[in-house]
Amino acid sequence: MDGRGSPVSSDEAELLAAIPGVWDFESPSEFTSPLVQVPLLLPDGETDTNEGLLIDARMLANHPKPKNLAWFETNSRASAPNVNIGDRVIVDTADNAVTESGAFYCISQVGTFAVHQIFVEVDGTWTVIDAYRDTKQAISKEHQSKIPICGKVYYRYGPV
Repeated sequence: MDGRGSPVSSDEAELLAAIPGVWDFESPSEFTSPLVQVPLLLPDGETDTNEGLLIDARMLANHPKPKNLAWFETNSRASAPNVNIGDRVIVDTADNAVTESGAFYCISQVGTFAVHQIFVEVDGTWTVIDAYRDTKQAISKEHQSKIPICGKVYYRYGPV
């Protein structure tokens, strides 16, 4: 061994380096490979392109800006049974305002993320659902800007 790891891990690194990342594309129509990498979303809101999640490029065919996508592994039951611990979710990091009532959003919490379903009420308040605790929390308009939304959930990987 030359101190650089086994030949298998070196081959894996070369293979992964050959698969394009969504960060290289403005539109899904530019995809040239059947697989693409989605970068890891870090707790500070940045992304790590060295920790790409390999996915079928067809899954992103309807997303207008694939370079805005990132993934993370959930460690919260807040959106169970729809999103569970260990599920991998892909979020649109540019869609960090609540624009769709009933959608699932990634919320930053000290060093980690939680996925919550958020409903927009007629008066503009939000109702944030914590399915695991079976609670609903109303967020008034004046407090909504204090909720650190990292993006809207685009796709979820995990068992059914």
